Amino acid sequence: FWLKLHSWQSRDLNYPSDFDSVLSMTTRTQTRFQPARPSSMLQESAPSQPDPFSEVQPLLEKPANTNIGFYLLGFGVILLAMTSIIPVSKAVGLLLDPTFVYFMGTSSAYGVIFICVGSIFLYSFLMHFFTNCVRKDKRTTQGAVMLVSSVVSLEGLALLLLALMLLRDVEETSRGLRYNVASFGPSRDLWIYTQNLTLTRSTAECLSHRSVEDCDGFVRTDLAQLYGVLEATHMCSGFGWVNSSNSLGGPPPQQIVPAGVNASDFQWNNPNHLSLMSQNLSVSRKTQEEASNSIATLLRKAKSSPRFDSPSAPLRIGSEHKLAPFDQERTPFALWDMTPPPGATGMYPPTLFSQAGYQNSCDGSFARDIEYKGGSAVDAFYYEGLFLLVGVIMEGFFRVATMCGITRLRVRMGPTSDKDLWAREKKYVKEGILLK
Repeated sequence: FWLKLHSWQSRDLNYPSDFDSVLSMTTRTQTRFQPARPSSMLQESAPSQPDPFSEVQPLLEKPANTNIGFYLLGFGVILLAMTSIIPVSKAVGLLLDPTFVYFMGTSSAYGVIFICVGSIFLYSFLMHFFTNCVRKDKRTTQGAVMLVSSVVSLEGLALLLLALMLLRDVEETSRGLRYNVASFGPSRDLWIYTQNLTLTRSTAECLSHRSVEDCDGFVRTDLAQLYGVLEATHMCSGFGWVNSSNSLGGPPPQQIVPAGVNASDFQWNNPNHLSLMSQNLSVSRKTQEEASNSIATLLRKAKSSPRFDSPSAPLRIGSEHKLAPFDQERTPFALWDMTPPPGATGMYPPTLFSQAGYQNSCDGSFARDIEYKGGSAVDAFYYEGLFLLVGVIMEGFFRVATMCGITRLRVRMGPTSDKDLWAREKKYVKEGILLK
């Protein structure tokens, strides 16, 4: 059966001959339907149709918000100016104080002004550079915040360091004015000058004048003008005064009570008493001799009396045999002359540029002024710098919270690329799914 079937297929279906016939038919068909040449096509074109999109304007791009840099610049400048009001006002107050300027100088005050004003200019320059010169894909919110934080941190750290340096200078100056005015560098020249003026003022001829400026031999200098202003401002007399007249056995002339005036009622700032004192110079010289004798008597009797620091001293404090009685005719007046006023540690010299007779030492008054004003400025600078640093730290924690997804802030700025966070959110494709 299979042999018959194979012979039948071989006789009826001649594959090579049939394949050639089919191939030749396909070739004739392709030749018959070949496209005509261009020259044989119709020369007339079809009527033109109106373009429906010819009158449509191209799509306009959204205008970029180019003012964001200006807004950031203005806001930052205003914020820094507000934080600089207190330090700058304190620095200006120190510059207007002649006491602080003479003994402490102006470097610290000008340093504070330079720090505050310089931080504003530095922020303006950096923000302008950031918004105009930095690549668009780098203008991110994080970059702007880091710029602001850097400027604020620099200002706060500078104020802290300057406050510590100023505190050290204030303590050193106050200590020098209180305990070592003669050899302290900033006060030595003024001390030498005032000592000479005080000796001139203590003479009988000069005491009758209103001011030492009217006395013979006075030469006006910058130190004289400065001390005149300080003396009138602080209402004081004597700058580190060494009572040289005590070494000679007598008090300075201005401390002598004029004759005819009760010691308990005498007032140094009374013009009538001052004029009476200037008219009784002979009485003053006589009283100086009496005071000298009284001091000699006190020293001589003190050597023979028991020591106060001995173990039995409390038992003999009230003894009548401790000191011999003094001459009642001279002692009350002379002892009152040599007794300092309450709270004082010595005699006060005459005021140089007036006849007020202030019972207040200028060196102590200058030291207190520097302590109060300098200390107040130190506190202002220190806490201002601390406030700025704490603000930067809190901003850092806020940024960490933002990165963790607690809150999200978006700011738009100018034409940017897809990588810019200022203009749009980033989008990511993961496994064929669009993710934000």
